[in-house]
Amino acid sequence: MIRLGPVEAYAAAHRRTMNLLDSAVSLSLQAANGSRDVTALRLLREGDRIAPSDLERVVPGLPYRQWQFGAGAQFYELRTVTDDVMVTLAVTKDAEASPFLAEGKLRGLAVRLVVTMTYS
Repeated sequence: MIRLGPVEAYAAAHRRTMNLLDSAVSLSLQAANGSRDVTALRLLREGDRIAPSDLERVVPGLPYRQWQFGAGAQFYELRTVTDDVMVTLAVTKDAEASPFLAEGKLRGLAVRLVVTMTYS
């Protein structure tokens, strides 16, 4: 089961982040493509504790999207855009031995997140 830590809220792009408890992975939601109509993101407030099922009202199209893997300077990331929101799962490069293992871990968590979000 996936459990989410408290929401951290940022003004820039209405970004919201939370850690996936019992893992080194973080989940980030932010306005995509400069979108200003992100009412759903504003519903997630600093310090809120939410369940994965609560994400369905923010990103209802997530189960139908494909994810793209990439590597930044410090993170491995899995990203997708749905409902004018960019969804990112990220893990630090220090936490994973290789891009191959990081991608497998992130894709597995993405599937678990979608299943938990949809069926809980």
